Amino acid sequence: MKILVCGHNGQVAQALSTQLAGLGETHLLGRDQLDLARPEALREALRRLAPNLIINAAAYTAVDQAESEPDTAYAVNAEAPRVLAEEAVRLGAPLIHYSTDYVFDGYKATPYTEADQPNPLSIYGRSKLAGEQAITAVDGEHLILRTSWVYSLYGRNFLLTMQRLLQEKPQLKVVDDQIGAPTWAATIAASTRALIERWQAGQAGAWGTYHLTAQGETSWFGFAQAIAAQLEALGIHDYLAEATGELKAAGHKLDGTPWRIALEEPRDDQQVTERIIAVDGYGLSTSGDYRHYFVQGGQRFSHTLDARTGTPVSHNLASVTVIHPSALMADGLSTLLLILGPERGWDYAEKHGIGAFFVMRTDTGFVTRSSQAFARLSGEKTE
Repeated sequence: MKILVCGHNGQVAQALSTQLAGLGETHLLGRDQLDLARPEALREALRRLAPNLIINAAAYTAVDQAESEPDTAYAVNAEAPRVLAEEAVRLGAPLIHYSTDYVFDGYKATPYTEADQPNPLSIYGRSKLAGEQAITAVDGEHLILRTSWVYSLYGRNFLLTMQRLLQEKPQLKVVDDQIGAPTWAATIAASTRALIERWQAGQAGAWGTYHLTAQGETSWFGFAQAIAAQLEALGIHDYLAEATGELKAAGHKLDGTPWRIALEEPRDDQQVTERIIAVDGYGLSTSGDYRHYFVQGGQRFSHTLDARTGTPVSHNLASVTVIHPSALMADGLSTLLLILGPERGWDYAEKHGIGAFFVMRTDTGFVTRSSQAFARLSGEKTE
């Protein structure tokens, strides 16, 4: 059996190069031999090679760049799959095509299923959906395998980028509000082999579109934390990661000491360090109104809204800093305590063992107050 793999240097193609061993005569062809941006040349190459199975592991994957190169994105991601599907039917060969979670808009709170209606938001996502639709319209024997957040030891991907940046940069920002399923390229390749073996054994099952991802879910920040943990296990400790503006200190500096973070005094006119604390493995978040507020009728109102009333908070609590093992929890708790105010917020922090540092505004300046948990976690000396 002759197997044609479109793509040579991509993550999935690299994984297929080893996973397909023993299944037949495998040809992995890169762009210089099989240019998907030239549909007619692609058609000629397919007729010359006459494969028994076609696997399309090639795609235009530059998501941002596709916005300025839509013609190229559609040529590779939509027109080329149509040609592959048509030639596969002519050859009597099944087609396996990889697609993406970008065909969805990402608004669903639970995992997408094959029954969900696609709604791509980007040129890249639309071009990939157009490729799916073109293959389906040809109506040959095909499998469209949608996957997500692919990573491996090859090419450009989040794993390799984070491994490099965590060792090069003193601080990183990683979003925490996008959820997905990071999927190892070798897992995709191994699953593809299993599907081919079933087909060879006459047990192919139903053709069509399926989702092929790892189990579970995480955010990009959670993925970065897992990568950081891997680096720590390898003895690499000098990095500092930040999620959505909130600090997460993990590992140590080169001299073996924890990262030291400055808490800013809540002043309108300048940045002044109120105190410096050493945190190791904790997230830190500050919520405050000392630069974002408005004055009406001589009264100062915060930019933070009280969700219970829909109105700005108006008490004298200038800022709250929370230290917590989770940067995300620290972010949420600091906002909660700011809304509750200096008295109720303090009582809540003490009752629930929250590490919180309160800064109150007075007529003559600022006064501060630390919860017992904050004093303990930050190494603050107490009476």
